[in-house]
Formats: sequence, C-alpha cells, structure tokens
Amino acid sequence: MTKKQVVLSSNKSLKSGTGGYPMASDENENTNFTRDKLQKMSDKELSYAENTLIRTISKLRKSDEKTIDSEVELCYVQDEIFRRSKMSSYKTSKK
Repeated sequence: MTKKQVVLSSNKSLKSGTGGYPMASDENENTNFTRDKLQKMSDKELSYAENTLIRTISKLRKSDEKTIDSEVELCYVQDEIFRRSKMSSYKTSKK
C-alpha cells in the first residue's frame, strides 16, 4: 500500500518569530503543509496556525476575496489538532 501525501497551499507563510512562535509573513508567499510537516509541528505551532488562518479568512471575507485556499488549509490544520486530541484521550482511557 502506498502513502498518499497531502499538500496544502495558502497565501500565508508561517516562519519562526519571536518567542518560538511562528509568524505570518508576506501574503504573496505560498505555504505547503504535508501530513509529515503537520505531524512534526508542536501543539503551540498548530494552534497559532489555526488562529492565523481564521483571522486570514475573516480578513479575506471582509474584503470580498476568495477564501477557499485558506479554508482548505484550516481544515487540514484542525484535522491534525483533532487527531492529536483523539490520540491523547485514547492513551488516557487505556490506563
């Protein structure tokens, strides 16, 4: 069985900022998250990415621009957050 790699693109790029938090950079750059990259991100980085994407979608809606790319990326970030919470609760219930 082969692994399928999911690649997401966005109009935001996340780079390391002050205090270890990733920071959103130039809107003309693309971000490509693979499943591997999402799995390697810390919980703090995932939470920051989720909040950044929610703000980006809100700004795009206010300016009547396309939000689909950011919405798709948000779904994948939220899916990884959900997977982690599910694994965490599974490990807790096994004890």
